[in-house]
Amino acid sequence: MPRARARNPVAADVASAIVRSGSQAGLASLVAFTRSSTNKVQRRELLMSLASSPDAAARDYVQEVVREDTPEGDTLLRTMAWSRAGDFKKEAVAGLRSERPSRRAAAISVIGALSDRESVATVVAAIDDDDETVRGAALSALQSNQSEAATDALIAAFPTLEKTDQRRVVYGLARTGDPRAISHIKDVVEQGGNSTYAAVQALIAVGSTDVMRYLEGLAERDDEVGQVVGKQLASQLGIGAVVDLGQIAIH
Repeated sequence: MPRARARNPVAADVASAIVRSGSQAGLASLVAFTRSSTNKVQRRELLMSLASSPDAAARDYVQEVVREDTPEGDTLLRTMAWSRAGDFKKEAVAGLRSERPSRRAAAISVIGALSDRESVATVVAAIDDDDETVRGAALSALQSNQSEAATDALIAAFPTLEKTDQRRVVYGLARTGDPRAISHIKDVVEQGGNSTYAAVQALIAVGSTDVMRYLEGLAERDDEVGQVVGKQLASQLGIGAVVDLGQIAIH
């Protein structure tokens, strides 16, 4: 099996220097060199350098690559997701129509970095994609996006998710601190099953007095849920028995 080609730091540094210089001749040569390069790692780094250039020709070439429905185009699109998502929204929207799941997932990564409600609605729609990779990208995007629209969308969608997808997002849901989110996670805990552990961990991470008292009450139950909660409280708080929360300070 052929070995993957290693990163060439010299080429990357030279490319960055050319971009910073703004030399038209240098940029034209860099674009030509990038077009001819067969080293995938090197090409990606060179394309990233060109993407930061104010030169229209250099940026046009980067967008040309991004528009290609290829693994390289996917990688570049994902890389641009958080730094320049707004510049590549058009390409991302087009990517949603691709037959390749990796392209649709890359597109969702870009759209998911935008906070307007239209973009958030597009990400929410991708939760129903037939491919698990795309669904995962959509859920990750909603968790990472700190906008009010994304939080509202994730909370609204949570009850309809498959159990495996709920486990993916309980921590992100808990981080919002939203009472609606906490209520959903409590429902998952009390349903028992494979999602209980992750949901309990998420609630412990919240750490508020009300949530910890709620967990203490569950730990007193003589069933599977009570056992899981009791063990997690003991493990996370470093004790061998259920804590009397009146004796400790929880911040």
